[in-house]
Amino acid sequence: MSCWNVEFWITKYNMTHEEATEKVKKIQKINNKKHIFKPDETHFNINYWINRYKMNETEAIEMVSNIQVTNSSKSKKFKGKHHSEESKLKISYGMKQMISSLNDSSWVGHLSTKGYSKGEKNLYRYIKDNINSHATANVNISFENFCYNVDILYDNIIVEFFGDYWHMNPSIFSENDINKSSKKKAIDIWKKDNIRITDLKNAGYDVKIIWEQDWLTNSNKVIEENFK
Repeated sequence: MSCWNVEFWITKYNMTHEEATEKVKKIQKINNKKHIFKPDETHFNINYWINRYKMNETEAIEMVSNIQVTNSSKSKKFKGKHHSEESKLKISYGMKQMISSLNDSSWVGHLSTKGYSKGEKNLYRYIKDNINSHATANVNISFENFCYNVDILYDNIIVEFFGDYWHMNPSIFSENDINKSSKKKAIDIWKKDNIRITDLKNAGYDVKIIWEQDWLTNSNKVIEENFK
């Protein structure tokens, strides 16, 4: 039973119906506070990393560069071809040149119109409109040994939208990279995520992990691999 349910508080904490209802309302109020990002607050823009994660300009440029190189390797220019590191850098440089010739909103539109939070919202909207109309977002799942808030839930399926920075996307970060916000190594974050996923699977759920970068750069592929 979820802590979003009135019965959870009545049964587990002996609250009255009125107290439990008020408790759930408070949880919902906190959860419903949404942060709306500006166009330059996507992880393809250095201002995103500077403003949101307090990186310096050099660190932010390196972060965006790593993402661009990763995205380049997924482009049609690489399909069926073997590229040297030199040719990869040339393609990445070409992408940077294109970025510099466009304003922020144009570049965002080139790859995707979805920013960090909007990406998750769009994934949720797709699932609700095309997979299961009863899908719910930000659901607390409680068992004796854990209580996790999951991104999307329908039937016995959990869909987790993993942000590239917070979950240290392995296609961008190495295991010894440090998350500047949590001060934790990527490998430690991965271990914690794996424990969470294992707990949920052992509880009987089918858990699907959708990485932010994969959704932003090729949502059709994500849909084909996970929801068809």
